[in-house]
Amino acid sequence: MTKIDHRGRINSGEVVLLYDGICVFCESYMLFLMKRDRKRRVRFAALQSDFGQDVSKQLELKGFEELDSVVLIDSEGQILLRSDVGLTLSKLMTGLWPLAQVFLFIPKGFRDRIYDWIARNRYDWFGKKEICEIPTAADKKRFLE
Repeated sequence: MTKIDHRGRINSGEVVLLYDGICVFCESYMLFLMKRDRKRRVRFAALQSDFGQDVSKQLELKGFEELDSVVLIDSEGQILLRSDVGLTLSKLMTGLWPLAQVFLFIPKGFRDRIYDWIARNRYDWFGKKEICEIPTAADKKRFLE
């Protein structure tokens, strides 16, 4: 598993979700997750933020080409990409969402092909935003910049 230097910006027990801040679909997913993460274990940063750009550069140095994926970083600096992100985050959500873990039994290559197809088409299907929005002042502390 790939690790990055997160410079102590992630507390123990927390994870950080990096998402495409101009993608309407990606932002909707982030808002969906915020509502279902009642223990507030997930922090957020747009890939376009300083933190997101720093992570992108570190991943490029580790052999990743252009980053076209959500990224999940744990408190140890380990990263997950593509379909692993949503399935891993599902266990932190309330309700029946943790049951989505059953999809981890589907081979990663197949799951990631579906993820990549959606990622390639997300702007055409859902659109783009000009700016990244932070939902409320109360939630602002959940974001890394």
